Amino acid sequence: MYLFLFFFTIQPMSQTELTIHKLSVLIFGEILAVTSIYFVKSSTMNPMILSGARLLLASLLLLPLAMREYRDSGEPFRFKDVIPSLFPGLLLGFHFITWITGGRMIPSANATLIVNLTPAAMPFFLFLLTHERINRSEALGTGLVLMGSFILAYTDLQLGGDYFKGDMILFVSMLAMAAYPVFSKRSMKGTFSYLVPLYLTGSLLCFLTALLTGVDFTAPMTVNDWIALFGLGVVCTVGGHSIMNWSMKHMRGQIVSLFHTTQFFFAGIIGYIAFKEIPGRNFFISTVVILCGLIISITARSRRKLT
Repeated sequence: MYLFLFFFTIQPMSQTELTIHKLSVLIFGEILAVTSIYFVKSSTMNPMILSGARLLLASLLLLPLAMREYRDSGEPFRFKDVIPSLFPGLLLGFHFITWITGGRMIPSANATLIVNLTPAAMPFFLFLLTHERINRSEALGTGLVLMGSFILAYTDLQLGGDYFKGDMILFVSMLAMAAYPVFSKRSMKGTFSYLVPLYLTGSLLCFLTALLTGVDFTAPMTVNDWIALFGLGVVCTVGGHSIMNWSMKHMRGQIVSLFHTTQFFFAGIIGYIAFKEIPGRNFFISTVVILCGLIISITARSRRKLT
């Protein structure tokens, strides 16, 4: 677990090396996060139980690193230190519950399009919470990324009454996903001392919601359920979500948001390698359009920096 510190350590570097380091960490985080769909689909656990358990596991795994962070800072633990993590933790827990619930109700194309709307929502939360404005290059890049996302989903997109409820649930979930990491940019001081109460708060919300709605906590777990739990907790939460929050603190928020849309590309690669699934034409067109949007956003900032 302590090897994980490597990704969150910024050594003295040139500006170019620092930019490459941050982007490499962010891309690695997106690769880890994209595996969540495979774990979710392999499990039949109640969404609230699964979400609460993955967040609880993540908080326990990162607790030693948070304790080390406090020890190195020389400051004692104070309850007020966890307050900045509470509200975004509630948003994260809400996102996990609604994402799994809505995702099981609609086709994959609908879900892909909705999650890729995050860059459209992120600028509003960035401005409201941190007063960070997107620049013209990021706006142009965002337009291309959204166009690529629509191309990706267009052929298989299914709209109508049968999927309206699921679409709305996922849309609200996407807004929570766009909002919660912005608090990292505003409130994160220590990385792990922020993430542990964040994940723990989300976990408590999930378990409390399950309790209030009468979910059976004693339902037996299959082997696939255990694999999904550890995969979501270790790979997707400790890895993917932790890296995303760290990136939000150290990079431009809209850049992080735009890179979030590349998950379909990594999912396509994994699907081809693991399941021999050959992507369709729209996949390649979308990849080109989205990459163009990312390049425009990054290169314009690289003349200065990504933060």
